[in-house]
Amino acid sequence: DPKSAFGGTSESGQNVFEMLDSFEKALSSGSLDGMDNVLDDIDQFSGGMSAERSDLGARYNRLELVNTRLSAQEET
Repeated sequence: DPKSAFGGTSESGQNVFEMLDSFEKALSSGSLDGMDNVLDDIDQFSGGMSAERSDLGARYNRLELVNTRLSAQEET
């Protein structure tokens, strides 16, 4: 689900693009606390992205299995 991967919100209520914008602002202002907070949010999003990739990989594997079985049935 692309929305949950990229457009969902973190605990701070920001989506990943808003987090990157916040990180840019924190870098520009030199706010170490701001950078630390945004990095924590990005870490949380990274975990969510990993879960989405795992789900996508599992779906792809099931699709490949079905495709293999259908090909085997066509040969018989």
